[in-house]
Amino acid sequence: MKLKLKRLTLENQINEFDNWVTPTLGEIKDTDKFVSEKTSIAIALETLGSKTNNFETLDGIRPESLAESIIGHLTGKSLEGKVGFLRSVFSLFFLVTGKSDNNCKCQFPIYLRDTLRIDGFPRIIKKGGDLKLVKGATPRILDDEFLSKHICALSIFPKAQLNLLSQYVDFLLNDSEYIKSFWAIGNTYFRMKELGLSDEFLMPLIVYRVRGSVSASGGHEPEELLRDRMKEWGLLPNIDFNMADVIIGKQKEQNKTKTRAYDFVLPFNVASWEKKIFIQCQFYAGDSGSVSHKNVDQTRASRTFTLSKYKKAQFVEYLDGAGYFGSLNGDLRSILSMKDTKEFFQTRTSVIKLRSLLQEIGFLTPLEVIHAWSLSNGNESQIRSFLLKEGYNNNEVERVIQECFRRNILNIKDGIIEVDAKLKEISRRYLLLDFIAHLGIKFDKSKSKGTLIVPGFGPNFGVSLSSVADNIIPKSGIFGFLWAKNGLILKDIEFLTHQGWIIQQ
Repeated sequence: MKLKLKRLTLENQINEFDNWVTPTLGEIKDTDKFVSEKTSIAIALETLGSKTNNFETLDGIRPESLAESIIGHLTGKSLEGKVGFLRSVFSLFFLVTGKSDNNCKCQFPIYLRDTLRIDGFPRIIKKGGDLKLVKGATPRILDDEFLSKHICALSIFPKAQLNLLSQYVDFLLNDSEYIKSFWAIGNTYFRMKELGLSDEFLMPLIVYRVRGSVSASGGHEPEELLRDRMKEWGLLPNIDFNMADVIIGKQKEQNKTKTRAYDFVLPFNVASWEKKIFIQCQFYAGDSGSVSHKNVDQTRASRTFTLSKYKKAQFVEYLDGAGYFGSLNGDLRSILSMKDTKEFFQTRTSVIKLRSLLQEIGFLTPLEVIHAWSLSNGNESQIRSFLLKEGYNNNEVERVIQECFRRNILNIKDGIIEVDAKLKEISRRYLLLDFIAHLGIKFDKSKSKGTLIVPGFGPNFGVSLSSVADNIIPKSGIFGFLWAKNGLILKDIEFLTHQGWIIQQ
């Protein structure tokens, strides 16, 4: 079924981005960048070691107990000393985990909101001459310097102080491997100190931190994730979509020659397609401001150059990451505000939004053919009729149906059309996703409990769980029969939720 996106206002686009953001695509512990300085690491190890008998055993090394110990060490220090000590401890945690303040300052606010479900951020106000603790809006950026100062300021409210510090330590050490690594580094540090080799032990770690570099994507490339999605839609590498950057040409600019390229041009190498979607991918897991600002400027120049060669070019942005949620939110607004920005999508929303854009230009995918097969109960003539009614032209319908037969996506057995068994499960799940979008309505936020929400159509848009049984299963043909007979519907809802393609409220 064709998914006709609603053209959203800028503010609704920003809200959609916030609600469907993927903060990071990989753990920083698996990359090369470490953050800290030798003096800060040594101070933190020495101070925490005094409370753990020089990290003698692993027992007791837990985020909560660490937070209590850290606060205990703040007593008697000047404000400058307290802030410096906290930042030293955070530097140690960054070193252990491979995380960085540059990324964590953008990711921690999302962690408070989405993982811990914290409602509001502790603030201190002066009222009637007294200091009071209130809940305010959580900042989009919480860097280690601000958190260190804020935790110190909360000392007059000890419970709130301990809660905030515990939440941050829990966020940084959110894996049992991190706890063990923290203990191992502390234990080894003091063993090496006995041998007079503590500085030598820290030296390669600090060198690794200083010289290491990590890409803004923080792990798996977002382009590869999108290629995986397109393969699920039945698209072919190097035919339907490109496997490497597509170079449009070279442009002279201020005595320099700029190569203009796109991460994706869709459809890529399919004959006779004049309408093409040009996609730039920008994923920032943290603050990569200088790169992002430069990309914003280059986007304008690149589009002008592209339109000189492709009059019908449609420009779509693939944007995501905690960086665009936080520090680079202004750049996000700039890109979405450009008049020739056709649309944008994110890691989690490509399954609705990019597919809708391909449908809009009349490009048919094998996934849509499989859906037509289910909705037409496997009748070949009805499959064609369904797709034609959807608005695909006859040549495109024949091209893709014949391709499906050639690739054994569709097979005729005893006069009955069947779908490759390997494709049935994922195709069934996509059909459920499409029905949620197709039959969706806008819910009042206060009454959205028990709903399945999809992106692309404005806030709180989707279907109620009761509507799945009443309206989706009976209309889904072959897949609907499977849902009703085998009880797969709940498993498919669970899958979509786990993938992050829908939000279950």
